[in-house]
Amino acid sequence: MSAVNEDNPAELFASVSILSLVYGMVRGPRWYVLLPMVLFAGLAVATKPTTYYLIPVLALLLLIYGWRKTSGAWRLLVLPVLLALLFGLRLMSSRFESIMQVMFSYLSGPKSDRFLSALVTAPSQASLADIVSSFWADMGWRSLQMEEAWGWALLLPTVGASVGLVKLTWCCVRPGAPKDQRAILCRVAWVFVLCLACDVAFMAGGAATGNYGFVSRYLMGATLPIMALLVIGWRELIPTGWRREGFAALTSFFFLFDALALGGYALPFFYRLWR
Repeated sequence: MSAVNEDNPAELFASVSILSLVYGMVRGPRWYVLLPMVLFAGLAVATKPTTYYLIPVLALLLLIYGWRKTSGAWRLLVLPVLLALLFGLRLMSSRFESIMQVMFSYLSGPKSDRFLSALVTAPSQASLADIVSSFWADMGWRSLQMEEAWGWALLLPTVGASVGLVKLTWCCVRPGAPKDQRAILCRVAWVFVLCLACDVAFMAGGAATGNYGFVSRYLMGATLPIMALLVIGWRELIPTGWRREGFAALTSFFFLFDALALGGYALPFFYRLWR
C-alpha cells in the first residue's frame, strides 16, 4: 500500500471509532464515548467505502443497547434516533447510497438468484493461500506478489489464532463459566468478528456485482478488529507463564518478515541498486 492514499486515514478513523466502541463496552457508554465513536465512523465512511461495515455494526449494537437500557414509552424513541443517526452517516458519503442502490437492484431483479449465488461463492473464487497472501504478503494493488509459500506459512499463525478464539468462546459459554474479565474479552472478540463479517459481506457484494475482485486488501479498513482477533487468539494458545516470551517471538517474526518484504522484494522492485 502506498503512503499517500485514502486507505491510511480510513483505517485511522475506523480504528478510533472501534476503540471508542470497545471502551464503551468495558467502561460503560458515556456521551464522550459515543461522540467519537459516531464522529470517526462518519469520517471513515466519508473517506472510503471499505469502512461501510461500521454502519450495520454500530446500528445493531446501538439498537441492542438502547432497547436494553430503556423501557416503556422511552423505547419508542430508540428506533427514530437510530434512523436519524444512520441517515447522518449516509450523508457522510454519497457513494454509500449508490452502492446500496446497485445491491438492491441486483437483489430485486430477474437475475437475483444468480446474484445470490455469486454473493455466496465469491470467497471461494480465489484459493485460500491467495486470499491470505493478498492480506499479509502482496504489496500495492497486488502488483508485487511474494511466493505462494509465504501465503501458506502465514496461514499457520492465522489458523492458530482461530483455534484460540474457539477456545476462548468455549471457556466463556460452558456451564459454570465465571463472569470475569475473560467474559468481557469474549464479548469484545465477537464484536470484532461482527465487524469482520460485515466487511466480508460488503467485499462479497462488490465481487458479485463485478465492481472488484475478492481481494483481502479490501479488509484494510478492518485492520484493528483483525489484529485484535489475532492477538486475542494467540493469547489463549500461549500458556500464562510464557505469554511475554510468546508475544516477543511473534512480534520478532513479523518484524523480520516486514524487513524481508521491504529489503528483498519492494526495494529491488523499485530501485535497481538493490537488485
